[in-house]
Amino acid sequence: KDIFNDINGIKTPSENIFLYRSMNYILNNNTDKYFAKIFWQYIRIKNESFQIKVQSNRYKGLDYFQTFYSRSTDVGEISGRIKWKMLMENQFRNKHLKKIEFRVSFPKGKSSNEIERALRIRLKDFFNSYKLLLEEIEVKADSLITVPLVGLIYHMIKRKDDGFNNKCWQNFCSYDYHWLHYGKLQQEYFAQIRALKSLIDKIPLLSRYIVGIDAASLENNTEPWVFAPVYRGIRNGKLRMKETEFDKKIIKKKKDYYDIRDLKCTFHVGEDFRHILSGLRRIDEVLDCFSYKAGDRLGHGIALGIDVDRWCVKNEVLILPRIEHLENLVWIWGLNINSEVNLIDTAYIEKLIMDNAKTIYRKVEGISAYTLWSSYNLKFDIFKKGYYKEMNSSDKRDYNSINKLFCRYVDGGDTKLWDEEKLLHSQHCATYLERMQEPIQIKLNNKDKEIIKVLQKVIRSKVSKRGVIVETNPSSNYAIGEIDDIFEHYIFNLNKRGLNGSTEIDKSIMATINTDDPSVFNTNISNEIAYIFYALQKKEYSREESLDWIDKIIKYGISSSFIEDRENTGKALLIEMKTEVNNVLKKLIET
Repeated sequence: KDIFNDINGIKTPSENIFLYRSMNYILNNNTDKYFAKIFWQYIRIKNESFQIKVQSNRYKGLDYFQTFYSRSTDVGEISGRIKWKMLMENQFRNKHLKKIEFRVSFPKGKSSNEIERALRIRLKDFFNSYKLLLEEIEVKADSLITVPLVGLIYHMIKRKDDGFNNKCWQNFCSYDYHWLHYGKLQQEYFAQIRALKSLIDKIPLLSRYIVGIDAASLENNTEPWVFAPVYRGIRNGKLRMKETEFDKKIIKKKKDYYDIRDLKCTFHVGEDFRHILSGLRRIDEVLDCFSYKAGDRLGHGIALGIDVDRWCVKNEVLILPRIEHLENLVWIWGLNINSEVNLIDTAYIEKLIMDNAKTIYRKVEGISAYTLWSSYNLKFDIFKKGYYKEMNSSDKRDYNSINKLFCRYVDGGDTKLWDEEKLLHSQHCATYLERMQEPIQIKLNNKDKEIIKVLQKVIRSKVSKRGVIVETNPSSNYAIGEIDDIFEHYIFNLNKRGLNGSTEIDKSIMATINTDDPSVFNTNISNEIAYIFYALQKKEYSREESLDWIDKIIKYGISSSFIEDRENTGKALLIEMKTEVNNVLKKLIET
């Protein structure tokens, strides 16, 4: 009780207060051996627990990180309300914090209705916790705890498809989306957004607190094309209802569209990649195929800033799926013909494209770099039945009724003459998917290195010109990504404005400093900013330059937040937010 006395007047997490006051007590009370013994036993247990729950820097990659995330976020029997209160209390102790965005995943559910019900329950916990903290602050008028504005960003989880060995675009005609490659997952993502927007439609005030969507987790699990139709629906203000068969049985009254213009967009990309070209390609796909605009955000984007020479030395030989390598090459070719890049040897790229295409498609009549590029672009739309005639029945398939399209059951899938439509369908055929997913080994050469450097500069310039924000997370980047030294962080390759008079467009990206998941990486925003400040000092920039540059990056973070500013401040803001939270809770119960 004495240790936590007047805790609300101190601007640091309660754990730090406990450690400091315990050590102070031990130093000044030598006779209390029992307390000292218990305290040091606590330290031993804590250190052991940290090794299990906090991501270390010894092993890199999101695959390794996932285990720590699940352990760290497992709160056992603690209720959602208590968990939220603990998270908020810890973060609110930073007196400089003006806004805080909490990222949460969607609850599980087969239909939009099920997901919506689960969302409602979780939101009650969130707002009840926030309400308790607001009331505590109001009672303790002398408390130094600030009231930052809060917002929720819901992220869809990138997952692998159930398996490519049973995919069949023809069965999709008669059955359901699970016959398509990533078809089932794509429909889940649509259902999640429909549920979120349905709830906001019923309780409009929620739009002040549910501020955006994201897609996170293992980057190599799910390519951007799976999410592209969902994000375009959000950006264009309309999301078409695409229910699964289960949804159709549950939903009695349907409307064709939900208005979803108010949700902001971010997407984790270019963070964890097998090949740096894959990271750059995915970033470019998000920029061009998600209807991104100024103020939208990219999570991490490590591929944009890491040192290419150093990366190539560490990754001289790479192993990746054949289709990933082919699509990297096709993407490069497309940039070249669209004049976005003009320093690349087109003949060299085309030869690599055709060599890889032969291993997948066997017979390549009709295949060219152009048809592969056209088919690659078609992937970013929803796969439609309108491309071909539907099957006559589920029992007797009349394969001759299919216009110009191959069938793996008839000719093994090796069609006589390919075109972009057939190439698109091959992405949903088990025969070709098996070949596409075969791991291959490639060795980088000096020409590859030069191509990567050109492309990195081109995509950086594109991000900069479009005003898209890149979220960096120093501790997370160091623990997970291709960062060897936190003081050589890639943020300095994204934005050098104000440092030595740099004016290069590709190094003028609006980057921000963030925490990623504070509990997993045992950090807070003050720590993350401090790392970058001392990195500047290590690079021998003056203190004035360093502070001015840090202030600029902090302003980017505040201005790019999805949480809207408020007119009121101080006590008036506290009253305003208390009223809003009470109204939201009332509506969550009533509707």
